[in-house]
Amino acid sequence: MFVLNLTVADFLLAVGNMPMFTASSFWGYWVFGSSGCIAYAFAGSVASFVSINTLAAIAIDRCFVIIRTLPLQNRMSRKTFCSIIGSVWIYSILWASGPFVGFGHYILEGTNTSCTFDFLTRDLSSRLYVICIFTAHFIIPVLVIAGSYTMIFRTIKIYKHEFNEATKVHGEEELPMPMRKCNTRFSHEAKTARVSIIVISVFCISWTPYATVALIGEFGHSAIITRLGSGIPCLLAKCSTIINPLIYALLHPKFRTKLLGVIACFKHEEERREEEYRRGIIHFRSRKQCSL
Repeated sequence: MFVLNLTVADFLLAVGNMPMFTASSFWGYWVFGSSGCIAYAFAGSVASFVSINTLAAIAIDRCFVIIRTLPLQNRMSRKTFCSIIGSVWIYSILWASGPFVGFGHYILEGTNTSCTFDFLTRDLSSRLYVICIFTAHFIIPVLVIAGSYTMIFRTIKIYKHEFNEATKVHGEEELPMPMRKCNTRFSHEAKTARVSIIVISVFCISWTPYATVALIGEFGHSAIITRLGSGIPCLLAKCSTIINPLIYALLHPKFRTKLLGVIACFKHEEERREEEYRRGIIHFRSRKQCSL
């Protein structure tokens, strides 16, 4: 569910930003007016906030599953998942709506082919907004993620040590079945956690330059920020929407298995249609020969 929500957020960023950004880049300037600029910046902000907070939710979920060694039937219900996801979207939309009520502003950025929150105007509203979103949607989620995965890998390390010690004493085949099943599940959860860490690392690498430019623009020597210097971090940040699906497709075991299953299903359907077409041709030729 969380991975699906992350996909939806990436899709929103791709659909809500990429076409307008691409069109404006071809023209060399922003062509969608002030209303389009606000819509573009709002969609990008919501998608970005949802992404980082969903990654934090994934980290907390993995942490509870591994540290508390919850059995499968005691994991979060679909209702709980939906409640958390709904809360993430509401939380993100409220923060992204700040400029609509005078808390911050949305402006053109970089090469004047995209829009974002105002990190160049040094009034109280803009500064507070930059500080708040930087704290709420970057610092806090990253700290939560770092803390969660630190506890996860510490727990895995301790359990692996205990399992290896028990194996030395009793032999792996003599260990109780629940312990062997738990070891298998821990190994699976560790692989899933590693994939999540890669996704989180990509997000941080993509968005850290952008956040740095915003802080320099608001609190540092803004004269050093050129149009190109603010445009490149913006483009790098948007690239995370392309990289995330590739990471899950290549590395996540369940996602890869499902994807291969879908591909096999389509391949089987295509083979079935070709076979029906071939039989139809043979039947048609047979009837034609009979009529002759």
